[in-house]
Amino acid sequence: MGCLLRALHLTAELLKRVLVPARARVGSVRRVARGVACAVGFTAAMPHATAAECAPAQIKGDPGALPPPWRDALDALVAATAREGQPWSCPNARVRILPASPRHPTLLEVEDAYGVRRRAVARPMDLVPLGEAMLAALPEEEPASAPPSSAEMPPLAYRPPFETPPEARHGEATSHASVLFDALAGVRYTGPTSALMVGPELRATYGFDHWSAGLVARYDTAVDVFQRVPPQFSMSSVTVGLAAGYRLVERPFELTASIEPTLAVILLGAQRPGEAEPDSDSHVDMRLGARLAASIPLPGRLRVVCALGAEGTPAALFEDRHSRHAPLPELPGYLAGLSVGLQMKANP
Repeated sequence: MGCLLRALHLTAELLKRVLVPARARVGSVRRVARGVACAVGFTAAMPHATAAECAPAQIKGDPGALPPPWRDALDALVAATAREGQPWSCPNARVRILPASPRHPTLLEVEDAYGVRRRAVARPMDLVPLGEAMLAALPEEEPASAPPSSAEMPPLAYRPPFETPPEARHGEATSHASVLFDALAGVRYTGPTSALMVGPELRATYGFDHWSAGLVARYDTAVDVFQRVPPQFSMSSVTVGLAAGYRLVERPFELTASIEPTLAVILLGAQRPGEAEPDSDSHVDMRLGARLAASIPLPGRLRVVCALGAEGTPAALFEDRHSRHAPLPELPGYLAGLSVGLQMKANP
């Protein structure tokens, strides 16, 4: 700045002394030239007034649906990228949290010039250090003067860039247990007493990894009978039991196969004309069933469930199934049908 002021002062002095001797004027011109050169050099050395502005990370999507601890951790990560001077500063990236679902645990997603990367994060307190590591820009290394030959370099194991960790690929069930409750309505065909039965069904299931175990409770009542039966005939059953399943498919919907040993109490009844007492009979059956259920995720914790199932009484192959009261038909030995309803995930 001093050189610039000196040049302006000497220029004004030269204009005031135009009439001085030529030799003096030459000296003044030389002094002005030196001042101008100094000013030009000073101006060229000044840094640019406008530097590139810092572009911190931005939150992708709407974080309002996240629990408060996760939302606060995401805000802290964005604030950390706005402080300059760190490897993760000003990344010009977008970040978001993918909540846990049956297909994956809680994930942190980073989208920048290198692409989209996701990493599993277990707790909100781990989100900031994980995000800083994912956003950190490594310093560029200077090329070596004499790179080693290929014969001297050890072989490197190939790994795709930004590979999703195994725990995220296999889904939440690899590291998180789930508790599920089902409320269903079913329709079933039974035989050898040919009838159509309907009724509600409740299920509670505990799942870990691909396996699951649960409890089953169901009530069925006959709404239509396709054979000759006594007047005012009724048939119903109450079934309780266990279920053990294995998940066959995870995406785009879950498909689970299970076996179900159950205990059924069967009630038969009829009222013949002219009889004071009704004809009634009851029986307890041990049954063995199989089920194939598909569940389709809905927003939140709900799913739509559709299941095909069949069960039978092994004892029906070896014993007489006729009722103790002659007018009543045979006891049912097998059932097959369809159930539809909703499933709710109890844990987040």
